[in-house]
Amino acid sequence: MGQYFSGGCDCVLAIGGGSVLDASKILALRAANPDEVIDDITKMDSDCNEAVPFFAVPTTAGTGSEVTVFAVMTDEEENKKKPFVADKFLPSVVALDPTLTVSVPKMTTAFTGI
Repeated sequence: MGQYFSGGCDCVLAIGGGSVLDASKILALRAANPDEVIDDITKMDSDCNEAVPFFAVPTTAGTGSEVTVFAVMTDEEENKKKPFVADKFLPSVVALDPTLTVSVPKMTTAFTGI
């Protein structure tokens, strides 16, 4: 969060797979709501501010992170994944370019597609 604010950012651009998109969803919403408390199974209330503009460019097919209100992040201290849900997680714009998945290893494509 510190780099977002110190860098004078006004939007979030996510280019990557599901983990990148999930982290960016959380960043975009937190940037617009810096005083909100986020703990374990977090649901950002509907009355919180809209996320800052968030642009998603998925590079894998199948996670669907660009179209869901859910996000998962790993708490490295507890070494466990934590779920987040917010009705304001959806990106402002999604750019789907199937050629971005061409260089993804076949096994990764199979796993994300399942």
